Amino acid sequence: MLNHFCSGSGKEYIWLHGLLGNCLNLSPLSKVIQGKHYFLDARNHGNSFHAKGMDYKTQAHDVLSFMDSQNIKKATIMGHSMGAKTAMTIACLDPNRVEKLCIMDVAPVKYSEVMNKYYGHIKRYLDFIKNAEIQGKTRKEIEALCRSNFDDIGVVNLISSNLKGSDRNFTWRVGIDNIIDGINDIGGWEDPLGIYEGPVVAIAGGLSIHTTRSPLLKDNQNVLDFYTKLFPNTVIEILENTGHFIHVESPLLTKSAISKHFNS
Repeated sequence: MLNHFCSGSGKEYIWLHGLLGNCLNLSPLSKVIQGKHYFLDARNHGNSFHAKGMDYKTQAHDVLSFMDSQNIKKATIMGHSMGAKTAMTIACLDPNRVEKLCIMDVAPVKYSEVMNKYYGHIKRYLDFIKNAEIQGKTRKEIEALCRSNFDDIGVVNLISSNLKGSDRNFTWRVGIDNIIDGINDIGGWEDPLGIYEGPVVAIAGGLSIHTTRSPLLKDNQNVLDFYTKLFPNTVIEILENTGHFIHVESPLLTKSAISKHFNS
């Protein structure tokens, strides 16, 4: 079963993090909603099990199995990036299990088609984790090594959050080989057999190449068009001056958008 923690009581919410994240990432956002919140580690992430298979149907079944284990018949599912694609897949495969859906800065499209040109930085993160010489180094030394490879402190923090150990005995908690093997599935998308007609909120960064500035947007195409084929009742919130990591870059705007749509 997926590792998790929960807090609160009332209506049930499930929170799904993005690639290289963990169950803690989205927990600050939940404070604006009254309810019982479950924060999950995806397979090969955090303290969850390591296993092959990162496609979204597999990840969706992981979450549905978790819901069964907790006797959760129906929940609102909130996801960022990879977690949002998992959430969308759950909603299409088994719409009766999903009360509402929150999609944070990703779309149901195949980013893998332009992965190398526009999203090659993601493979660089994974290559660093797989190949960096961290044996015998302190956390500060590993973080310094990471900074020498990546200018963005947010990326450094994301990668470093996957360290486990102490002193000079650090390893990586992610199942990096399984993630690398599955990166095309993570960047991809296969339309599930079905649509989700329930309420959907898509929160997008106004500067994000995953949504509003995606190279996959055709001329004069609105970002909302990404969603309406499978999610006809989608409303979109665009956070100005915000990139892909909306919960890190603009936490107040993200909380405001969530509160607006999930406290009614």
